[in-house]
Amino acid sequence: MIRSFGAGNFWSIKKFQRIDLVVDKHATDSSRHFRMIKDGDRVPTVVAVYGHNASGKTSLLKIPRFLSDFISRSFHYEANVDIAVQPFLSSDSEDKPSDLEISFDLSDEKEWVTYFYEVSLTKKRVIREALYYTPRRKRRLLFERHAADGSSPILKTGPDFQVDTSDPMRTKITEKASVISTFSQFNHAPSIRISRAATAVFSNVFSFGRGEYPSEQIASSIFKTNSDAIGDAKAFLRYGDLGIDDFIIEEQKIFDKTAADQQKTILATFFIHKGLTRPLSYWEESHGTQALYRFLPFMLGPLKLGGTAILDELDADIHPMMLPKIIDMYHSTKSNDKNAQLILSGHNPYTLSFLEKEEVYFTEKDDQGRTSIFGLRDIKGVRRVDNYFLKYLGGVYGGVPR
Repeated sequence: MIRSFGAGNFWSIKKFQRIDLVVDKHATDSSRHFRMIKDGDRVPTVVAVYGHNASGKTSLLKIPRFLSDFISRSFHYEANVDIAVQPFLSSDSEDKPSDLEISFDLSDEKEWVTYFYEVSLTKKRVIREALYYTPRRKRRLLFERHAADGSSPILKTGPDFQVDTSDPMRTKITEKASVISTFSQFNHAPSIRISRAATAVFSNVFSFGRGEYPSEQIASSIFKTNSDAIGDAKAFLRYGDLGIDDFIIEEQKIFDKTAADQQKTILATFFIHKGLTRPLSYWEESHGTQALYRFLPFMLGPLKLGGTAILDELDADIHPMMLPKIIDMYHSTKSNDKNAQLILSGHNPYTLSFLEKEEVYFTEKDDQGRTSIFGLRDIKGVRRVDNYFLKYLGGVYGGVPR
């Protein structure tokens, strides 16, 4: 579970800012929205980000999304392709590195272990990368890596990282790749553990913005090969009162115009509705139903497998009365027994009625284009009995157009 994350000189975030999700030890939790992790600490399973258009909500969501990809996949980055970071575009920052960090807890059968990851990098190379952990209470170094211009990385490792000074893996580290991603290719157990955890992120956020992902094809392939996933998806669609009783996925042969009219197989989804004489294809459904179908693997995947869903503008295509159901699935210990987390952004304040103040964050952008981030719990005088929905609409908390 994610404890905190932050960045500086990263997209619209100029000054380094951090979101700390650990809940105050004295905070009440009558709604049971928080999960107990290491040493009695609690973190929310839902984090919602609000703000006006272009205030930096997506920049904030890009932090854990980028780190997930960099930690797990950067070994496979092409040498001639830049690292997908964007510094803040001002004369005093665009030539400087971006700094990112994240802390998270992983659980084995015995206990929770906290990890702290930090990286400073440009589009061309990694300048510094470090990983620490606390198997007990004291933070211990796993590795720290430095690189100066044109020089090979210097790697310092702690004894728990299990890498000898003469290990040939050290020579495999490149300018653009994470140590974790690199060492996990060579069956290095500590790196594999972290890399696997980093891949458990389901998101429609990409390095350069939000995408309509997954496509119908990807969503259908997930459902076709996973009986549990398709069962959960059908149940959720029925709950949504869309008139859908069932859906079926068929293989179809089509001619691929980009490959000299060669035949290829695609998956076609058909939805069975009450009272209709035939099923409707995916493309005959409403835009909202199509979006919900594509989102379902992201929303339901972490609940089944563990991990984090990072969904930008989830409320753009889904009816607001569906959102509480999604949030409730992550709050519930019954449907969320893997300690999955949902990090979402949106504009619809209706969802504030279903959240505690520790689950709510706002973004604002000043006249210089710089994003600031703050939590509802950071605002003096906010009480749990307050109507967050109405007060946000009234501009009491900020995060609304001026």
